[in-house]
Amino acid sequence: MAGDLEQLASEYTAAEGRLKVEEEHSRIPRPAAIIIYSFAKTMLDDPEFCIALMKKGARVDKVWDEIKRRAMEHREGNAGVACGTDRDLKAAIMEAVTG
Repeated sequence: MAGDLEQLASEYTAAEGRLKVEEEHSRIPRPAAIIIYSFAKTMLDDPEFCIALMKKGARVDKVWDEIKRRAMEHREGNAGVACGTDRDLKAAIMEAVTG
């Protein structure tokens, strides 16, 4: 590799690998992690998302803190619910990664 390659991996490949490792070490409860990371993988076709994900400190699992915060806003007794559309989840993931 005497400088023959401009980069070792495309943004997509690097981001895909980052998501895989992040999911394996996620602190998010497993059922929620499956949904969040599956949805994040659908965002890999967006170069802006891939580039943002590769920046230092960018983590998809930061979205879990936002979901918990939203659930506490709508808490009744000991139960809280955070809900929204796919568009809302996409925006929350992007905010977690870029934010």
